[in-house]
Amino acid sequence: MTTQFATAPELTLPASRVDRSLAGRHVVVIGALPESLLNFRGDLMRDMLAVGARVTAMSAPADRETIAGLERLGCDWRPFPVARSGTDPRKDLATVAALVRCLRDLQPDHVIAYTIKPVIYGGIAHRLAGGNGHFHGLVTGLGIAFGQPTLPGRIIGRGVKTLYRFALARAATVFFQNPDDRALFIGRGLVPDQRSVLLAGTGLDLERFDRRPLPPGPPRFLMIARLLRSKGVLEFAETARLVHEQRPDWTFDLIGGVDSSPDAVPAEALERIAAEGHVNLLGPQRDVRGFLARSHVFVLPSYYPEGRPRTIQEALAIGRPVVTADTPGCRDAIEPGLSGWLVPPRDAAALADRLLALEAIWPRLEEHASAARALACARYDVRQINRRMIHALRQAD
Repeated sequence: MTTQFATAPELTLPASRVDRSLAGRHVVVIGALPESLLNFRGDLMRDMLAVGARVTAMSAPADRETIAGLERLGCDWRPFPVARSGTDPRKDLATVAALVRCLRDLQPDHVIAYTIKPVIYGGIAHRLAGGNGHFHGLVTGLGIAFGQPTLPGRIIGRGVKTLYRFALARAATVFFQNPDDRALFIGRGLVPDQRSVLLAGTGLDLERFDRRPLPPGPPRFLMIARLLRSKGVLEFAETARLVHEQRPDWTFDLIGGVDSSPDAVPAEALERIAAEGHVNLLGPQRDVRGFLARSHVFVLPSYYPEGRPRTIQEALAIGRPVVTADTPGCRDAIEPGLSGWLVPPRDAAALADRLLALEAIWPRLEEHASAARALACARYDVRQINRRMIHALRQAD
């Protein structure tokens, strides 16, 4: 099988059109989780520093190791109070007030906020602080507030959309990671088309996530995710049970930590999964490369409103084909039939059938592994994605 991938069109940018300098500009990057600043935005901040920017990172209070890592990059850091989940209006008002004070003090030229609460409250705070400089929102997924069928869920969803509309009304740029999210925001009047930019995800350092050979032995499947219902954790466990009825020597590993979200998998369900023994619960891991290297296929049966899952990008870069759900973000991350396969969401039986069907092509798995790495190199090079973002910042000046 010969596989060729063109560079993703949303990332194509002729070198002659790129202003490579942010010299003298002060950029504030706002996230919620401190560790995500390094894990997901560290390369972006490094690249902005390399072209002359001063960078201040902001997050919830961080541990010494994270602060030291940001300092080694060359970033300043400021804490602000933010709860990743929850809808307590008093805490949310405290978040906005703290951001207003910080932005008035820092007077940045550009503010980049990512994930739901930082985008919403960062955009609101930027307006309340006087609107100096340019605000840029990075939508990394819709979260569980969108598309909830219950009455409380619909009420919360309407409230979130209203907040997004206000927060993004004066945004210079809104970055999206999949076309479905972009179309939804434009269609509902949350952001105009001309101020939206489509990216192919967060991207990776392809030298750090280098190609790893497929291991010997029976098939080994790996899932990495927050332990949420909508990430497909329960479906993964049921799939493992169904597959083990026919192939008891196949292995299923799950990496992820207990989550505080209302959508979290209950502790009793995790205890049951552990007791049944079909899935190895490996807990949270700081470095997943070794676990990816000892797997054969990556599985993410998520029906969570993803941006474009970083875990899928990591698996592709290591050279692991992916089985994932036919949902926004997930389906955009692979080339079906080449670097991976799609299955219906919330359907453990269909997922089990798909995995069992891989046995027929197992002698050719190396070809799909090569296709996975080729796609990662063509689409998910973090330097190219960062170049696109830096260009957007300079265009706003």
